[in-house]
Amino acid sequence: MSLKGAKIDGDLNMTGAGFDGLLDAEFLHVGGSLFMRSDGDNKASFQVVNLNASTISGHIFMQGASFGGELSADSLQLSGSLEMRSDSRHITSLKNVILRGAKIGEIFMSGASFHGTLAANALQVGGNLFMRDAQFVRMIDMTFAHVGGNLDLRGATLSELDLACASIAGDSRVGGRNDLNPPSGRSPAH
Repeated sequence: MSLKGAKIDGDLNMTGAGFDGLLDAEFLHVGGSLFMRSDGDNKASFQVVNLNASTISGHIFMQGASFGGELSADSLQLSGSLEMRSDSRHITSLKNVILRGAKIGEIFMSGASFHGTLAANALQVGGNLFMRDAQFVRMIDMTFAHVGGNLDLRGATLSELDLACASIAGDSRVGGRNDLNPPSGRSPAH
């Protein structure tokens, strides 16, 4: 489905939707919020999603959604929050996620499961970045990223995290049952 360059004045609601192929929404402009979440018995399911260079004035809701392919939001401009957290009924499941150079108000990834890489180099988060209890099986690249609030990784399972040249204005919280599984031959950083 192509929404490439589309302009929507209000909300775009795909709650509980299922897409088998590419959802191309590059250069999309949404004046309200973008809903891609699961709801009740309706599990939202997407394959490849392209939100590169899109502008969303509200929030993006992806709670409990499943992404079988790449979710690319390179250079996304999001005034509100990016809600990728799991909810009480559905686990948010993602493969490769690209947030390179994106500017986002706040990010919630708590309880989500990432089965691919998270490329978030040069990501700009105006507020907090919550990654509590999330599972990351591959690398998180946050080189040159900026978090204007707190970075909360408590309880997260991490494979590899690169924060080289990143800045965090608030607290960096790591603790609880965190696991950092270093590549062979290296020690975990504490």
